[in-house]
Amino acid sequence: MKPLEGIKVVDLTTYLAAPTTVRVLGEWGADCVKIESAKGDPARTQGAVFNMPYNDEENLAFDVANLNKKFITLNLKDPKVLRLPTAC
Repeated sequence: MKPLEGIKVVDLTTYLAAPTTVRVLGEWGADCVKIESAKGDPARTQGAVFNMPYNDEENLAFDVANLNKKFITLNLKDPKVLRLPTAC
């Protein structure tokens, strides 16, 4: 058993250092979910800056910092997203 199994981590970070920290929590067994804006994490287009392979199918800089994560996009500007369920 890994030390963080059963723990859920919500990742709201961008770029490299902070997402890498959450990646390590995933390596220790945490269930990590990264929430991105509708445009996606800006780091998704930064691969070329680090002289790493970068195209629509491969971005090593982003992949290394975001291993062991599930991804979801959340658009808080959409009124449907902000609706709260009504009480029964």
